[in-house]
Amino acid sequence: VGGLDLEEYGEDKSHDPLIQAALSGEARVTLEAMPTGFFIKAASPIRLGEKVLGTFSTGYFLDESFLNKIKKMTGVELFLFQKEEEKEKIIAATLPINKPRLQRIFNRILKQEYAYINIGNKPYAIGIIAIASRKKLIGAIRGALPSEQLMATVAEMRRFLILIGLIGVILASGIGFIFARRITVPIRLLVGGTEKLSKGDLAYRVEVKAKDEIGDLANSFNKMAGDLSGSIQKEKKLAAAAAAAAVDRKKAAELEKAYKELQEAQHMLVQAEKLTAVGQLASGVAHEVRNPLGIILQGINYLETKISPDKQDETSEILTMVKDSVKRADKIIISLVDFSRASELDLQPQNVNSVLEDCLGLVKTKYKFKNIDVIRETEKDIPKVLIDKNRMEQVFINAFLNAIQAMPKGGKITVRTFDKQLEEIRDGIGGRKEDRFKLGERAVIVEIGDCRLALANIKVFSGGGKKIKSSRKAGLFNNRPDCCKFSFPGT
Repeated sequence: VGGLDLEEYGEDKSHDPLIQAALSGEARVTLEAMPTGFFIKAASPIRLGEKVLGTFSTGYFLDESFLNKIKKMTGVELFLFQKEEEKEKIIAATLPINKPRLQRIFNRILKQEYAYINIGNKPYAIGIIAIASRKKLIGAIRGALPSEQLMATVAEMRRFLILIGLIGVILASGIGFIFARRITVPIRLLVGGTEKLSKGDLAYRVEVKAKDEIGDLANSFNKMAGDLSGSIQKEKKLAAAAAAAAVDRKKAAELEKAYKELQEAQHMLVQAEKLTAVGQLASGVAHEVRNPLGIILQGINYLETKISPDKQDETSEILTMVKDSVKRADKIIISLVDFSRASELDLQPQNVNSVLEDCLGLVKTKYKFKNIDVIRETEKDIPKVLIDKNRMEQVFINAFLNAIQAMPKGGKITVRTFDKQLEEIRDGIGGRKEDRFKLGERAVIVEIGDCRLALANIKVFSGGGKKIKSSRKAGLFNNRPDCCKFSFPGT
């Protein structure tokens, strides 16, 4: 066949290099060029244990009939080339065009490596598969697909991708709406309940039928309202009994003072219960919402990679809007979780003077507007301290804002740093003696008018390892300078 020597039964092939390699225990494949194609021949040893008993060999002829079989399966026109010196010669083709004419067409395009050619006034896209033997290029198979068929396939894929993208956006929006509604409706009821509770309506109860974390939170809220109602009733009875037992003005004044203290304690209890409810709510929201939000965001990122160029501007704008909304919802949830539980500290050596300057820059417009002067008495070569910069900035800013709010008619704030201690002093209208807070050992001592806003941040900075205590026995208050001190170990 085509100049190929066929093997006969009983013929001695021991001189064949391929057979010799198989007899030595090595499986080998060879590729030989023939006038009308290429012959692929393989030989493998037949073993019994470690002993080679014989060989098994087979072969396949790559010619025009082989190309026609491939064409039936793929619809691609194929051309078989054989490399002769520096030229490529057509030896088989599926197109019904004589080989000399095809050879002339390919000779013109091979020099410039075109990706497209015209055969019979019909454009074709060209691809190539190299044929090599012993690391040497001996030929190639080139495929030609009609450009119209190729473009039709590309257009169909493009329409399919656009349809998939639109369906994905609709599904993502629908799923997001369903999950959001499932969470937001019970949350609105809880928020309404806290508002009524803060206004004194202790008989109000939240009706949430869900049996998940939010349902548990609603039950806890209702129990809290009942406990508060009972506590207030007991408080009123105690206050009435104490007032009835008062027989003179001095005892009446003492009872009135005690009643006010009970009211403050009750108010703090309500606030503490609210914070507990918010913490539980944040955990429920994070569990129910963040997972589906992450899935939605991954889906949007995937869809962005599948947008066709001609629809990129319109579809990208829609996807960007959806992505921004998902990220905004995720940030709100993260903020709730951060508030409800103490996060890990990021302790780094910091220059206290630099941190203070950053904080003063943020409140500059406020103290300038109140006609407050800031005097800096800072040492340049103080050692760095180990703090969580972001948390400590929140504490400093709250301290400055409390000082500014306590001086509506102006005054002076002195910021002094020395050795391993930081001290912030303000002059002006004094705060209240009751607003003095301090931490024990390695303490942060706070002596500023109304600094309750800073307490959560101070607790985070100290790692939550100490108990916050309030002192009413000492401090620089009334008409004397108020002082807020912070002490840090140097690094």
